[in-house]
Amino acid sequence: MKLTLDEKNSVELQKISKSIRPEHLGQSIDEDHLMNVFMDSLYKDCAALIGYTKQVLAHNINFDFVRTIMDRVVFGQNRLFVTGIGKSGAIARRFAGSMSLVGAPSVFVHEAELYHGDFGMMRSDDVLVIVSKSGLTPEAVNAAKHADEYGIIAMAMTGNTGRPLNENTRDSFVIPVPEELMNRLPSRSIVEFEAAVNAFVSVVAHFADVNEQTLRRTHPGNFPEWISTAEQHAKNVEDVKRLLHNS
Repeated sequence: MKLTLDEKNSVELQKISKSIRPEHLGQSIDEDHLMNVFMDSLYKDCAALIGYTKQVLAHNINFDFVRTIMDRVVFGQNRLFVTGIGKSGAIARRFAGSMSLVGAPSVFVHEAELYHGDFGMMRSDDVLVIVSKSGLTPEAVNAAKHADEYGIIAMAMTGNTGRPLNENTRDSFVIPVPEELMNRLPSRSIVEFEAAVNAFVSVVAHFADVNEQTLRRTHPGNFPEWISTAEQHAKNVEDVKRLLHNS
């Protein structure tokens, strides 16, 4: 009997499912073991973030990267574009969205789309932040070179020094990459990069005098819930500060 296209697809999906299904699927999982694995991951995330915070406390950080964004975008007339691909692209998208939230005009552009017309949105002296953990991807390096050719200020947010991306951008904000999940899967580095994004947004919000009225305009959804958790969060922050300074 001849199979329809949908039936053929269904058969192929079943083959794939059987090929990747672990033998113990469907068996009960020990709850204590599950909890241990879950907590181990959280502890490693915290350790990565504490390690990065200690580096910042030791002034091992390039604040010129932040100053350029402040001078050109927040206090100037230029715009911020943030680009990346893969997991770096997800971080870049959140970076642009959160900066816009505090009033800094920012746009996310997918790296692959830069070469198909999106460079046309940028003008001389706009800022392009290229997020790339490795600093090696051809898309990132080529974006930096093309931006420089047309007077766009290209800066790198990366996990390494001395890479082609660092060498082809005006400034680099380097976030040393910790041990990743299975030594390969982007995981702890995402925690550190996201924390750095939060820090950038906090700096902008502080020096641009962003207030409750600004946030009600840029992010009206769920605003009351933010206020209700602020007091407890402040206590948690003080606990973390004491932990870091006593370690």
